[in-house]
Amino acid sequence: MNASVSLLRAAVLAALVLVGCSKNNYQPAAAIPISSHLPAPTPNPLPVALKSYPINLSPAIKVGQKFSYMADCVQSQQMHFSYVPGILQPENRKMAVHLEAEAEVLGIFSNGSVQKVALTVKAMTGNLDSNMVGRGLSTLPAAGTKIIAERVGPDKKITVDGMPFDPFLDILLGAVVPLGEEKHSDQELFGPSKSIAIGDTWSVNNASLSDAGFLKSSANLPNASGTMKLDAITGSGGGQIASVSGDFSLALKKAADVMTNGIFASASFGTVTGNIAIVIPAITTQGTYRRTMALTAKMKDSSSAFEMDEKTIQEITYH
Repeated sequence: MNASVSLLRAAVLAALVLVGCSKNNYQPAAAIPISSHLPAPTPNPLPVALKSYPINLSPAIKVGQKFSYMADCVQSQQMHFSYVPGILQPENRKMAVHLEAEAEVLGIFSNGSVQKVALTVKAMTGNLDSNMVGRGLSTLPAAGTKIIAERVGPDKKITVDGMPFDPFLDILLGAVVPLGEEKHSDQELFGPSKSIAIGDTWSVNNASLSDAGFLKSSANLPNASGTMKLDAITGSGGGQIASVSGDFSLALKKAADVMTNGIFASASFGTVTGNIAIVIPAITTQGTYRRTMALTAKMKDSSSAFEMDEKTIQEITYH
Protein backbone atom coordinates (compact mmCIF):
# COMPACT_ATOMS: atom_id res chain seq x y z
CA MET A 1 0.00 0.00 0.00
CA ASN A 2 2.77 2.45 0.95
CA ALA A 3 4.54 1.71 -2.30
CA SER A 4 1.34 2.22 -4.24
CA VAL A 5 0.65 5.50 -2.46
CA SER A 6 4.19 6.66 -3.12
CA LEU A 7 3.89 5.84 -6.81
CA LEU A 8 0.52 7.65 -6.98
CA ARG A 9 1.94 10.75 -5.32
CA ALA A 10 4.90 10.72 -7.70
CA ALA A 11 2.55 10.52 -10.69
CA VAL A 12 0.44 13.44 -9.43
CA LEU A 13 3.50 15.59 -8.78
CA ALA A 14 4.83 14.81 -12.24
CA ALA A 15 1.52 15.78 -13.77
CA LEU A 16 1.46 19.06 -11.82
CA VAL A 17 4.98 19.87 -12.96
CA LEU A 18 4.02 19.20 -16.60
CA VAL A 19 0.93 21.38 -16.28
CA GLY A 20 2.86 24.19 -14.67
CA CYS A 21 5.54 24.10 -17.32
CA SER A 22 2.99 24.07 -20.05
CA LYS A 23 1.09 27.02 -18.55
CA ASN A 24 4.22 29.16 -18.12
CA ASN A 25 5.59 28.55 -21.64
CA TYR A 26 2.36 28.65 -23.79
CA GLN A 27 2.25 31.39 -26.37
CA PRO A 28 -1.01 31.77 -28.32
CA ALA A 29 -0.68 31.85 -32.09
CA ALA A 30 -1.06 35.23 -33.76
CA ALA A 31 -4.49 35.91 -35.18
CA ILE A 32 -4.65 35.31 -38.95
CA PRO A 33 -6.25 38.23 -40.75
CA ILE A 34 -9.42 37.12 -42.51
CA SER A 35 -8.67 39.38 -45.45
CA SER A 36 -5.49 37.44 -46.22
CA HIS A 37 -7.58 34.36 -46.99
CA LEU A 38 -10.92 35.77 -48.32
CA PRO A 39 -11.33 38.05 -51.34
CA ALA A 40 -12.46 41.60 -50.67
CA PRO A 41 -16.23 41.97 -51.10
CA THR A 42 -17.24 43.27 -54.54
CA PRO A 43 -19.31 46.46 -54.39
CA ASN A 44 -22.69 46.39 -56.16
CA PRO A 45 -22.12 47.64 -59.73
CA LEU A 46 -23.88 50.85 -60.69
CA PRO A 47 -26.40 50.51 -63.54
CA VAL A 48 -24.89 51.43 -66.89
CA ALA A 49 -26.91 54.12 -68.65
CA LEU A 50 -27.72 53.21 -72.26
CA LYS A 51 -26.55 55.72 -74.81
CA SER A 52 -29.40 57.83 -76.13
CA TYR A 53 -29.67 59.49 -79.53
CA PRO A 54 -31.54 62.55 -80.76
CA ILE A 55 -33.91 61.38 -83.50
CA ASN A 56 -35.49 63.66 -86.10
CA LEU A 57 -37.72 61.85 -88.58
CA SER A 58 -38.08 64.86 -90.87
CA PRO A 59 -35.14 65.46 -93.22
CA ALA A 60 -33.60 68.89 -92.72
CA ILE A 61 -34.18 69.93 -96.33
CA LYS A 62 -33.64 73.50 -97.52
CA VAL A 63 -34.70 75.37 -100.63
CA GLY A 64 -32.25 74.49 -103.39
CA GLN A 65 -31.51 71.03 -101.95
CA LYS A 66 -30.99 68.49 -104.71
CA PHE A 67 -31.49 64.75 -104.43
CA SER A 68 -32.15 61.58 -106.39
CA TYR A 69 -35.65 60.27 -105.81
CA MET A 70 -37.36 56.90 -106.13
CA ALA A 71 -40.93 56.02 -105.17
CA ASP A 72 -43.32 53.09 -105.48
CA CYS A 73 -47.01 53.02 -104.61
CA VAL A 74 -49.46 50.12 -104.83
CA GLN A 75 -53.07 50.80 -103.94
CA SER A 76 -56.37 48.96 -103.97
CA GLN A 77 -59.72 50.62 -103.20
CA GLN A 78 -63.29 49.39 -103.00
CA MET A 79 -66.01 52.00 -102.68
CA HIS A 80 -69.76 51.42 -102.51
CA PHE A 81 -72.36 54.18 -102.73
CA SER A 82 -76.09 53.73 -102.23
CA TYR A 83 -77.72 56.06 -104.74
CA VAL A 84 -80.98 54.20 -104.23
CA PRO A 85 -81.71 53.38 -100.56
CA GLY A 86 -80.65 49.85 -99.75
CA ILE A 87 -78.71 49.34 -103.00
CA LEU A 88 -74.89 49.52 -102.98
CA GLN A 89 -73.18 50.26 -106.29
CA PRO A 90 -69.48 49.25 -106.36
CA GLU A 91 -66.69 51.56 -107.45
CA ASN A 92 -63.26 49.87 -107.51
CA ARG A 93 -59.74 51.07 -108.20
CA LYS A 94 -56.36 49.39 -108.54
CA MET A 95 -53.19 51.34 -109.08
CA ALA A 96 -49.44 50.78 -109.24
CA VAL A 97 -46.82 53.41 -110.03
CA HIS A 98 -43.02 53.66 -109.99
CA LEU A 99 -41.08 56.91 -110.37
CA GLU A 100 -37.38 57.69 -110.58
CA ALA A 101 -36.28 61.32 -110.87
CA GLU A 102 -33.73 63.98 -110.05
CA ALA A 103 -35.27 66.58 -107.75
CA GLU A 104 -34.72 70.11 -106.50
CA VAL A 105 -36.63 71.70 -103.64
CA LEU A 106 -38.32 74.97 -104.64
CA GLY A 107 -40.27 75.71 -101.45
CA ILE A 108 -40.68 74.47 -97.89
CA PHE A 109 -43.23 74.90 -95.12
CA SER A 110 -42.28 76.37 -91.76
CA ASN A 111 -42.02 72.84 -90.31
CA GLY A 112 -39.38 71.92 -92.90
CA SER A 113 -41.64 69.78 -95.10
CA VAL A 114 -41.39 70.14 -98.87
CA GLN A 115 -44.04 72.50 -100.25
CA LYS A 116 -42.86 72.67 -103.88
CA VAL A 117 -40.45 70.53 -105.85
CA ALA A 118 -39.12 70.26 -109.42
CA LEU A 119 -38.61 66.77 -110.81
CA THR A 120 -36.75 65.60 -113.91
CA VAL A 121 -38.00 62.15 -114.82
CA LYS A 122 -35.45 59.37 -115.22
CA ALA A 123 -38.01 56.55 -115.49
CA MET A 124 -41.70 56.07 -114.80
CA THR A 125 -44.10 53.14 -115.07
CA GLY A 126 -47.70 52.93 -113.92
CA ASN A 127 -51.15 51.62 -114.48
CA LEU A 128 -54.59 52.54 -113.18
CA ASP A 129 -57.87 50.67 -113.39
CA SER A 130 -60.81 52.62 -112.00
CA ASN A 131 -64.56 52.31 -112.51
CA MET A 132 -64.88 55.99 -111.57
CA VAL A 133 -62.13 57.56 -113.67
CA GLY A 134 -61.75 54.98 -116.42
CA ARG A 135 -59.02 52.62 -117.46
CA GLY A 136 -55.59 52.88 -118.91
CA LEU A 137 -53.27 55.79 -119.57
CA SER A 138 -52.43 57.21 -122.96
CA THR A 139 -48.95 58.55 -122.26
CA LEU A 140 -46.46 58.46 -119.37
CA PRO A 141 -43.73 61.11 -119.05
CA ALA A 142 -40.57 60.09 -120.87
CA ALA A 143 -37.07 60.44 -119.45
CA GLY A 144 -36.09 64.11 -119.27
CA THR A 145 -39.65 65.39 -118.75
CA LYS A 146 -39.93 68.24 -116.24
CA ILE A 147 -42.59 68.07 -113.52
CA ILE A 148 -43.51 70.74 -110.97
CA ALA A 149 -45.43 69.51 -107.91
CA GLU A 150 -46.80 71.87 -105.28
CA ARG A 151 -48.92 71.51 -102.14
CA VAL A 152 -51.79 74.00 -102.19
CA GLY A 153 -53.87 73.61 -99.04
CA PRO A 154 -54.81 69.93 -98.73
CA ASP A 155 -54.40 69.37 -102.49
CA LYS A 156 -51.47 68.66 -104.79
CA LYS A 157 -51.05 70.77 -107.92
CA ILE A 158 -48.99 68.92 -110.53
CA THR A 159 -47.83 70.34 -113.86
CA VAL A 160 -46.14 68.14 -116.47
CA ASP A 161 -44.10 70.08 -119.03
CA GLY A 162 -45.37 69.63 -122.58
CA MET A 163 -48.37 67.47 -121.61
CA PRO A 164 -52.02 68.48 -121.19
CA PHE A 165 -53.78 67.69 -117.93
CA ASP A 166 -54.57 63.98 -117.68
CA PRO A 167 -56.68 62.71 -114.74
CA PHE A 168 -54.95 59.32 -114.87
CA LEU A 169 -51.49 60.83 -114.71
CA ASP A 170 -52.54 63.28 -112.01
CA ILE A 171 -53.67 60.40 -109.76
CA LEU A 172 -50.51 58.37 -110.40
CA LEU A 173 -48.13 61.27 -109.77
CA GLY A 174 -50.17 62.43 -106.78
CA ALA A 175 -49.41 59.13 -105.08
CA VAL A 176 -45.62 59.42 -105.37
CA VAL A 177 -44.42 63.04 -105.62
CA PRO A 178 -42.29 64.03 -102.58
CA LEU A 179 -44.52 66.66 -100.96
CA GLY A 180 -45.00 67.20 -97.25
CA GLU A 181 -47.86 68.54 -95.15
CA GLU A 182 -48.16 72.14 -93.99
CA LYS A 183 -49.78 71.25 -90.69
CA HIS A 184 -47.62 68.32 -89.53
CA SER A 185 -44.24 66.82 -90.37
CA ASP A 186 -43.22 63.21 -89.74
CA GLN A 187 -41.30 64.38 -86.69
CA GLU A 188 -44.42 66.02 -85.26
CA LEU A 189 -46.53 62.93 -85.98
CA PHE A 190 -44.19 60.05 -85.19
CA GLY A 191 -40.97 61.44 -83.69
CA PRO A 192 -39.83 61.27 -80.05
CA SER A 193 -39.80 64.37 -77.85
CA LYS A 194 -36.42 63.49 -76.31
CA SER A 195 -33.27 61.49 -77.02
CA ILE A 196 -33.90 57.74 -77.28
CA ALA A 197 -31.85 54.61 -76.59
CA ILE A 198 -31.86 51.67 -78.98
CA GLY A 199 -34.89 49.50 -78.22
CA ASP A 200 -36.81 52.30 -76.50
CA THR A 201 -40.41 53.02 -77.49
CA TRP A 202 -42.58 56.12 -77.40
CA SER A 203 -46.13 57.10 -78.27
CA VAL A 204 -47.13 58.86 -81.46
CA ASN A 205 -48.50 62.37 -81.18
CA ASN A 206 -52.17 61.44 -80.94
CA ALA A 207 -53.54 64.95 -81.37
CA SER A 208 -51.39 65.70 -84.43
CA LEU A 209 -52.02 62.30 -86.01
CA SER A 210 -55.77 62.79 -85.63
CA ASP A 211 -55.45 66.01 -87.61
CA ALA A 212 -52.88 64.88 -90.16
CA GLY A 213 -54.82 64.89 -93.41
CA PHE A 214 -56.27 61.39 -93.30
CA LEU A 215 -59.61 63.20 -93.09
CA LYS A 216 -60.82 66.18 -95.05
CA SER A 217 -63.32 67.27 -92.41
CA SER A 218 -61.50 68.62 -89.36
CA ALA A 219 -64.82 68.86 -87.50
CA ASN A 220 -64.89 65.09 -87.05
CA LEU A 221 -61.47 64.09 -85.82
CA PRO A 222 -60.70 60.46 -85.06
CA ASN A 223 -59.14 59.05 -81.91
CA ALA A 224 -55.51 58.19 -82.73
CA SER A 225 -52.98 56.00 -80.97
CA GLY A 226 -49.74 54.24 -81.75
CA THR A 227 -46.24 53.27 -80.63
CA MET A 228 -42.86 53.85 -82.27
CA LYS A 229 -39.49 52.18 -81.59
CA LEU A 230 -35.83 52.95 -82.28
CA ASP A 231 -34.75 49.68 -83.90
CA ALA A 232 -31.09 50.40 -84.63
CA ILE A 233 -28.32 52.94 -84.94
CA THR A 234 -25.48 52.32 -87.38
CA GLY A 235 -22.43 54.45 -88.00
CA SER A 236 -21.45 57.46 -85.95
CA GLY A 237 -21.12 61.21 -86.21
CA GLY A 238 -22.17 62.55 -89.60
CA GLY A 239 -22.44 59.00 -90.92
CA GLN A 240 -24.97 57.93 -88.30
CA ILE A 241 -28.15 56.28 -89.61
CA ALA A 242 -31.23 55.66 -87.47
CA SER A 243 -33.88 53.01 -88.17
CA VAL A 244 -37.32 53.62 -86.65
CA SER A 245 -40.61 51.76 -87.03
CA GLY A 246 -44.06 51.64 -85.47
CA ASP A 247 -47.78 51.06 -85.77
CA PHE A 248 -50.69 53.47 -85.43
CA SER A 249 -54.47 53.52 -85.72
CA LEU A 250 -57.30 56.02 -86.00
CA ALA A 251 -60.81 55.16 -84.83
CA LEU A 252 -63.59 57.19 -86.42
CA LYS A 253 -66.49 58.03 -84.14
CA LYS A 254 -68.50 60.41 -86.32
CA ALA A 255 -69.31 61.03 -89.95
CA ALA A 256 -66.30 62.34 -91.85
CA ASP A 257 -64.93 62.62 -95.36
CA VAL A 258 -62.09 60.25 -96.04
CA MET A 259 -59.51 61.61 -98.46
CA THR A 260 -57.32 59.40 -100.60
CA ASN A 261 -55.80 60.97 -103.71
CA GLY A 262 -58.81 63.19 -104.25
CA ILE A 263 -61.49 60.54 -103.76
CA PHE A 264 -63.93 61.11 -100.90
CA ALA A 265 -66.32 58.69 -99.20
CA SER A 266 -68.73 59.50 -96.40
CA ALA A 267 -68.51 57.17 -93.41
CA SER A 268 -70.06 57.22 -89.97
CA PHE A 269 -67.61 54.85 -88.36
CA GLY A 270 -64.49 52.91 -89.24
CA THR A 271 -60.76 52.60 -88.72
CA VAL A 272 -57.49 53.55 -90.37
CA THR A 273 -54.54 51.41 -89.34
CA GLY A 274 -51.00 51.69 -90.53
CA ASN A 275 -47.35 51.02 -89.96
CA ILE A 276 -44.37 53.15 -90.85
CA ALA A 277 -40.65 52.48 -91.10
CA ILE A 278 -38.08 55.24 -91.62
CA VAL A 279 -34.35 55.02 -92.18
CA ILE A 280 -32.81 58.47 -91.89
CA PRO A 281 -29.20 59.72 -92.01
CA ALA A 282 -28.00 62.24 -89.43
CA ILE A 283 -26.86 64.65 -92.14
CA THR A 284 -28.96 65.26 -95.24
CA THR A 285 -25.96 66.02 -97.45
CA GLN A 286 -24.99 62.35 -97.38
CA GLY A 287 -26.68 58.99 -97.16
CA THR A 288 -30.12 57.77 -98.15
CA TYR A 289 -33.46 58.46 -96.50
CA ARG A 290 -36.08 55.71 -96.90
CA ARG A 291 -39.71 55.86 -95.80
CA THR A 292 -42.17 52.96 -96.05
CA MET A 293 -45.81 53.39 -95.05
CA ALA A 294 -48.69 50.92 -95.28
CA LEU A 295 -52.29 51.96 -94.66
CA THR A 296 -55.53 50.03 -94.36
CA ALA A 297 -58.87 51.82 -94.09
CA LYS A 298 -62.31 50.32 -93.48
CA MET A 299 -65.41 52.48 -93.09
CA LYS A 300 -69.13 51.98 -93.46
CA ASP A 301 -72.47 53.60 -92.81
CA SER A 302 -76.03 53.01 -93.94
CA SER A 303 -75.47 54.42 -97.42
CA SER A 304 -71.80 53.85 -98.25
CA ALA A 305 -68.75 51.72 -97.59
CA PHE A 306 -65.07 52.23 -98.24
CA GLU A 307 -62.04 49.92 -98.04
CA MET A 308 -58.51 50.77 -99.02
CA ASP A 309 -55.07 49.14 -98.85
CA GLU A 310 -52.02 51.16 -99.80
CA LYS A 311 -48.26 50.81 -99.52
CA THR A 312 -45.87 53.59 -100.46
CA ILE A 313 -42.06 53.53 -100.49
CA GLN A 314 -40.03 56.73 -100.90
CA GLU A 315 -36.26 56.87 -101.15
CA ILE A 316 -34.16 60.04 -101.23
CA THR A 317 -30.41 59.98 -101.88
CA TYR A 318 -28.87 63.35 -101.09
CA HIS A 319 -26.17 65.01 -103.20
